[in-house]
Formats: sequence, C-alpha cells, structure tokens
Amino acid sequence: MTTQPAWIEVTRSEAGWQALCACQVCLQPFETVRRLLWGFNPSFLLSEALDRQKLFIESQFHSSPLEEIHPEKRALALRCQRIPEKGLLLALVGKVSAPTRAEALEAAQAYSQELAAIFPLDYKIYPATSARTFAILTGKEIFTGCRQPQSLMQILRVESALRSQQGFIYLNGFWQGMERADEQIWRTLGNFPRAVMLNISLRPTRLDASERQLLWEMEQTLPDASSPSALQPYERWVQPLLKRRLNPWKRFYLVQVHLIAPEGVSEALVRPIGSAITRESEQLSSPGYMTRAPENSASLTLWRQKLAGLELVPVITGTPTLPHLSHLVDLEEAQAVFRFPYPPEPGLPGVHFLEKLDPDE
Repeated sequence: MTTQPAWIEVTRSEAGWQALCACQVCLQPFETVRRLLWGFNPSFLLSEALDRQKLFIESQFHSSPLEEIHPEKRALALRCQRIPEKGLLLALVGKVSAPTRAEALEAAQAYSQELAAIFPLDYKIYPATSARTFAILTGKEIFTGCRQPQSLMQILRVESALRSQQGFIYLNGFWQGMERADEQIWRTLGNFPRAVMLNISLRPTRLDASERQLLWEMEQTLPDASSPSALQPYERWVQPLLKRRLNPWKRFYLVQVHLIAPEGVSEALVRPIGSAITRESEQLSSPGYMTRAPENSASLTLWRQKLAGLELVPVITGTPTLPHLSHLVDLEEAQAVFRFPYPPEPGLPGVHFLEKLDPDE
C-alpha cells in the first residue's frame, strides 16, 4: 500500500522559504504500552517512557554541543487543544527553512517522515495528509478566534535583575517538575469547558561568547557564605543557574509556553499549568512562574503570527544584556516542559484524548 505524502504548507520568509508539517499524536492502549517494559518492575514503565521522550528531544537538533547552530533551520511545537464536547487533541508541528521553495518542501517531507519514524513508541503518530487535517492539528481556528489581548498568555519562569555591592546578579528560575507533575496539565485542559490550546515551542540554540563571558563574570562576583549582604539569599540562589549555564557540554534550547483561548485565558488555566512546570524539588528551590499578555491589538497580531509560524515571541523582561536567558533551557528543563502525557492505566479523571482524525469528516 502506498503511503500518502504529508501535507506541507510552504510560505515565503525573510531568509528564503519555510515549510510546516503537522502530525497527530495518539496514546497507545495501556496493554500495548505495558508490553514495552524492559525492566522487571512495572514502575519502570514511566521512567523508560520519559527517557524515550528525552532522547527524542535530544536527537532532533544536536550532534554535538560544539556544532554550529542554525536556529531558523528547524523548530518544533507541541500543541494540545481542548475541543469542547470531544476531548484533547495532541499534535506535533515542525518547521524547516531552506533557500528555495523546492528545497523547503523536500526538507519538510523528510522531517515529517523522521518524526513519524522515531517518535517514542509509547504513542501512535499520524502525519497530516490533507489541508483540512493540517488546519485542525495546527489550531488555525483557535488562532483566528483570538481577537482580544487576554486571549493569549505566556507563562515564564520568574526572573529578575538585581545589583548588589559585588556586582550585577541575574535571577532566573527553572522549568522543573516531578515524574507525574504534568498530569495536572492534562486534567486542567481536559476539564476546561471552552476551547483552549497549549503551545510549547522548542528550538536549538547555544550561548555565544559574550553571554558566556558575562555569566562567568557574575559567577566570580558571588560572595562566599561568610560575606554579609542583604541580597545574599538571592546571590546564593543564582549559583545553580550559573553552574548549569556554564557547563560546556550542555545542550541548550529556546522554549516558550503559551495558552491560547479565544474567550480569554483565565487564572484557573494558568495557575495549575504554571505550578506544574515550575515545581520545587528536593535539590532545587523554585521561585515559581509569572505571566504576560500582549499589550494591545498590534502586539496580539504579532504574537498570533509568531506562534502560528513557530517563531519565538519577543521577550522584553530581564536584562537586555542577556536576551536569551528568558527562554534559554538545558535538556533537562526542555524535557520537564516539552512532555507528552503518559496517563496511568485507569486514565485521568475527566480527560479524553482523541483518536486518529478522519480527514473525510
């Protein structure tokens, strides 16, 4: 049987051409997933599934932390839509860029095939093969319905810039969560009464020389434990950030988290999701999350266009000296937020994940 080619949407960009592909992600029956267990203890099921998701993220972009990174060449988005009266629709949207239209189309077809081939086998994945299915998976209707600034909301880690006697300090939280923290996300979305979409953008990056130098200088100015300072608790809190960001072998990504709801993003949506991906752990405290929305109609239009095209929304928080830190993450943080659901055998209360779409319906 001949496999139908994926539907690709190709558009002109400033640097040439870009092409989008989309795939629906469906959960495997639990009995099927159970047979994937390598270990002897059923508790290994989740840890093995999370490791496969981590490998998927890692293999999408990098061969080595030292390689030349082209952020515009590839991008991914995890999208989860709440479709009223139906359930949750999971999708993976990919973008590639190329100098010519033909090259972009060819690269997107290859990318779609790659996603379908190596996506974690705990799930079934179906590339969109029609314009209608592509439009549904990418959430075009939800984007079109956003006409007020409060219909878009970004969730960020808490961040702040402080200046102490020792020098400049940049405070930045982490994306982090326990193994099952994401269950709260799917329960929040699955029980929401109106249309909403969670969009998590992911693309590769690396620290440039000037950013690394500034972080290193910050590390040298941190006081020792005996130094009296009103800001000492914050200065010591920044140490884990500097240690992880200055690790030369870390693989870095740019991640942004957005909620899109035509009738408005409520606090009842933001709070459970923001809390789930900024949890405090035994090893690392967390300052939590913060939010921001478009300032006006012009900003709303820009945000909507950026998100629909898998581009990053400009961030003006923090310090202009380190513009990437607002959405810079390492591999562990990327996995904490760019995660697909793995519900227990009884499922999650009130949550129904949709099966494969019928393109003819």
